[in-house]
Amino acid sequence: MNYDTWFDYTRLEESSNDLQKTRDIYERAITNIPPFNDKKYWRRYIFLWINYAIFEELTAKNIERASEIYKKVLDIIPHKIFTFSKLWILYAHFFIRNKDIEQARKIFGKSIGLCPREKVIILYKKSRFLELMLN
Repeated sequence: MNYDTWFDYTRLEESSNDLQKTRDIYERAITNIPPFNDKKYWRRYIFLWINYAIFEELTAKNIERASEIYKKVLDIIPHKIFTFSKLWILYAHFFIRNKDIEQARKIFGKSIGLCPREKVIILYKKSRFLELMLN
């Protein structure tokens, strides 16, 4: 449950350039779900997932796996108690980077439906403008 140690361990493995071993470490790290449904216990844990998704997208160049990671972490979070708007935004930006504006807007819409936050709403409106510009 010491997530800082997992951060160090994953960074060390990432520097070794062994993709499979790094994935294994991330998979081991994310199995340590916080025991309490309190946001302060979940923050560091969520950043492990974010780092894992970014690793898959940018280092391993595995877009499908990165998308699956975002989906899994969003399924794990108890949204009725708390959520992480940063995670929703990163997931939507992931689709924008991959030129799928429609899917990004769906993610923003789902986020607004589950947990309306002002910054998500503002970015949702900007994505609509971006979609109009690209069409």
